[in-house]
Parts: sequence; structure tokens; C-alpha cells
Amino acid sequence: MVLLGGWQLFANFAHKNEQITEGQENTMREKTITLYRRELHDRILDAAMRLFSKHGVKAVKMDDIAAELTISKRTLYETFANKELLLFECVKRNREQSRHSIDTFASQPNR
Repeated sequence: MVLLGGWQLFANFAHKNEQITEGQENTMREKTITLYRRELHDRILDAAMRLFSKHGVKAVKMDDIAAELTISKRTLYETFANKELLLFECVKRNREQSRHSIDTFASQPNR
């Protein structure tokens, strides 16, 4: 999923649909922000998992993850308060992906 950069998506919608109400504008803004944050959250998890796998959890610093994504440390810390919470989310995501793979495999007919 590629997001056009927060407000640009909203501006494109507003330009095409000039007659939107203030309530619709606020709703679109909130949806755009939510979508952007969700995408950022996922990008951070992807980068952290990649770096943790390659270098080990202890060796990877939050600075390394921010640099990998070319985002500020502030943005990273606004999304994940600390490395422990980030690691917890990585483990949780990995567990969910493994569970999904196992469920998919188990649901296949015997061959």
C-alpha cells in the first residue's frame, strides 16, 4: 500500500469534489491521518523485524530503525514509545502470521 503523503490524498479528493461539507472534510482528514498512521506503523514493524533478524535485537537501536526508514526519531517514538513495545509488536505480528500459515496449511485437504 502506498499512501500519497497524508494531506495530498485529502487535497486530491477535495479538488475533485469541490462541494464537500465541513463535516465531510473533518471525516476525510481523520481517515487520511488514520490510514497514514497505520501505514507508518506497518513500515516500522517491517523495518524492525528485518533489522532484528539481521543484527539481533540487542544490537539494533531505535536510531537504526529511524535511519532505515528515513524518519525522525520523534516520529518513531510517537508510534512506539520504546524498543520493548516495538519488539512486543514484532513478536505479536510474527505469531499472528505463523498462526495464519498453520491454519491455512491445516485447512488444506489431505493429499
